Amino acid sequence: MPIDFHAHIITPEYRWGLKSLGIDPLAADEFLLPDWSAEAHLGFMREAKIGRSLRS
Repeated sequence: MPIDFHAHIITPEYRWGLKSLGIDPLAADEFLLPDWSAEAHLGFMREAKIGRSLRS
């Protein structure tokens, strides 16, 4: 089963940290940060048949 070596966990605390530093990822890099939850991540892994995930 494949291993995802480039997983990102984007918690509410991480979003708050960016905002408190005045960083807007969409404006800075034209990149929208997806909502993240453990359940959603595990669902994605099941759909993509990923066996393990390492966070970056």
